[in-house]
Amino acid sequence: MPPRTAPTPRLKVRQRSDVSFSLSTQGREGGKIVWFHNNLDGETTLFTHTFLGTNDIEKSRKFYSAVMQTLGHNAVELPHGTLFPSPNGSLIVAKPGNGEAHTVSNGYTLGFKAADSAVVDAWHAAGLANGGTCEGQPGVRENSPGKQYGAYLRDPDGNKICAFAPNPNA
Repeated sequence: MPPRTAPTPRLKVRQRSDVSFSLSTQGREGGKIVWFHNNLDGETTLFTHTFLGTNDIEKSRKFYSAVMQTLGHNAVELPHGTLFPSPNGSLIVAKPGNGEAHTVSNGYTLGFKAADSAVVDAWHAAGLANGGTCEGQPGVRENSPGKQYGAYLRDPDGNKICAFAPNPNA
């Protein structure tokens, strides 16, 4: 008997009022996965959201509320965590959906966009003041594209995050 192959997903492009188009695929179970959105301003985003696990909702809420506020994003409390919405995607920090303890992913870093080096500095200071640990002091990153200004933190659960801003002197 020949091996079974997965059916080719059907791709759909459709107009929506909040985006110029979205591309999705529908599998055999009827579930839809949105691959990207092209916003009305022409900026294409790759992700709809990022979910980071936590074992302590209150510690993570305090930490992320502080660091995300420096980037202009406000917290929305959820029963199982915290949501930080934006027009181009959201960050969710919450208990894992499977009910098991959160563990850190080796090699994963979540990077945030900052307006300038002063915002990176404020972001880093807010993180340290709210339970984070330093993984890289603020400064120019010679090996980054455009020699950006950035800083790294670990959140209270050990997730590695960073904030980067353009370097006008590069």
